[in-house]
Amino acid sequence: MWQVWQGMCSPESAAMCHEVHSFVSHVIAAVCRGHMWQQMSAG
Repeated sequence: MWQVWQGMCSPESAAMCHEVHSFVSHVIAAVCRGHMWQQMSAG
């Protein structure tokens, strides 16, 4: 999936794409942690 994302990024915008990629990864990780925490609390 990330290969497609990187493929859309031109060399000029590589730095910005890297920042966006890091941000998206951080958000996904936070959502996953929050979801798991909710499940553990409910269980």
